[in-house]
Amino acid sequence: MAAATLSACARELSAPCARAGAAEMAAAEAVAAAVRQHGRTLYRIAYLVLRDAADAEEVVQESFLRAWRQGPRWLKVERPQAWLARVAWRLALDRSRRRRAPSVAPPLALESVAAGVDAERQAAARQQLARVQALIAALPRRLRAPLLLSSLEELNSRQIAAILGVPAVTVRSRLQRARRMLRQRLERMR
Repeated sequence: MAAATLSACARELSAPCARAGAAEMAAAEAVAAAVRQHGRTLYRIAYLVLRDAADAEEVVQESFLRAWRQGPRWLKVERPQAWLARVAWRLALDRSRRRRAPSVAPPLALESVAAGVDAERQAAARQQLARVQALIAALPRRLRAPLLLSSLEELNSRQIAAILGVPAVTVRSRLQRARRMLRQRLERMR
């Protein structure tokens, strides 16, 4: 998410109306601080699900808007990053279900072109990437979500548990099953 977008969002949230009391102003300032601290993390989580920059930005904005609507109750949230990440995750899933668009494979790094990797190797790498993405997409959602959050976002099991609303031991179990399923399916493809 662009730094300018985050800064603009933070400025808007920290300028509540003149009629607001001290608690509302403190909450608005806390949400503005959360935008600066957690905006990029929320964007990565939303993008992980949606694979579309504009949709991910909208999810992030809606997540912070929901926090702002909490008003003074926002100040009582014990773990704001976990709360926001969970909201962003659920909003992204909802948006994903509504649009049902296929995710686009990320392009191979330009460094590989600059390093002289031939077109045949690039095509093979793209095919392998597409197969792995298809296998991941075929996993049940309850296994796919923790795998993506762990592998791509490098979140630990406690952080994933907070986002998904399940115990950390459940996250670890689902990660183990997802990895085992992927390994078995990849071995069958060889």
